Amino acid sequence: SRGQCDCPNPIGWFMETFIGYNINAAFLESHELGFLIEDAKFKFSQGEFVRFLKRRIDIDKEGKPYERYEVMPFRFEVDKWVSTECDSASIKQLCQLSVTERSFVAAYRIPEYLAELNPEGAEVADFVEERLATGEELKEGSLELYSLGCLASQFPNDTDEGWIRIVRPVCKYMLDHGFSSKARIDIYSGFQKKMKTWSSSIGEVPPMFTSRVEEAKKALRECLGGEELQDYRKWALDVAEWELKSAQERAEEDRHE
Repeated sequence: SRGQCDCPNPIGWFMETFIGYNINAAFLESHELGFLIEDAKFKFSQGEFVRFLKRRIDIDKEGKPYERYEVMPFRFEVDKWVSTECDSASIKQLCQLSVTERSFVAAYRIPEYLAELNPEGAEVADFVEERLATGEELKEGSLELYSLGCLASQFPNDTDEGWIRIVRPVCKYMLDHGFSSKARIDIYSGFQKKMKTWSSSIGEVPPMFTSRVEEAKKALRECLGGEELQDYRKWALDVAEWELKSAQERAEEDRHE
């Protein structure tokens, strides 16, 4: 028969060991550990995950102990490791870490986790609105304002409702405070950083580029997200059209090689 553990969580020791001994995060991708986690039905609460990430961010800032050390896995299956039961305070703590800590994990990994843990974007958007309502002015070129926009960067796309909720207050803030076109574009560039892949035959334009132009036109035409996003929508269409033109030129070159 399977043995029983008296502790509240059968493998709660795991988190304490991982934090206490700064273990290489590559271990998290171990198939054997994955089976153990699944079998024990173990998941971090969102509060425990915040604590866990704080320590990983500290390691990130201090410097890796050795070359092949991973602070966090490249493909961390957050839905397998962390409860999806929304804890508003913990989601906002994750946002705070991402915006204020200067580390790769904070800037690039936490937005990935937020898209998984708060897919509707409500708590993330609340955090952004609360920060912008403090009265502390964020001027053009503000790294903090850029980081607030980046909280939406790993949501599926710029028509996603969660994404819209998060970026709308950032766009409104820039318009209300008279940000220059260049300053607004700098912030817009952080709104969507989700990696995109495509494939096509040599000499052909990947369909994705044409689709993105059509989607951008539709979003602009329908005023998706409200008036606050219309300036962004125009910029996004310009970018999509430029990317399509570049893809067409590459395809033309390939056909004549």
